[in-house]
Amino acid sequence: MVGKVIMTNYGKTAYYRIEEIVFEDIECIKLEDASVSLREYYKKKYNLEITNKKQPLLKVEGKRKSLEFQILLVPEFCLMTGIPDNFDEFRRKKISENTIKRPD
Repeated sequence: MVGKVIMTNYGKTAYYRIEEIVFEDIECIKLEDASVSLREYYKKKYNLEITNKKQPLLKVEGKRKSLEFQILLVPEFCLMTGIPDNFDEFRRKKISENTIKRPD
């Protein structure tokens, strides 16, 4: 799984490359400010309930305006893309624009 490209289908669709598989208890994961758990975050922000508490997390790299940071994703909310892992972000966006027709 490491190196494979996945996408999230909640919120804004985004593509990520899996950097590492993290075997840590979901209940113990807190966001940076430590005021909310990962479970609470998904429920409040996306109205998604994590059903499998024993699943590993997917560590991916996020990029925003030349800022790089680590993200932990819940596998049950991700989809495998089949996009080769050597594709860059520009190519992935072009594929998604051509295959996903959004309503006007």
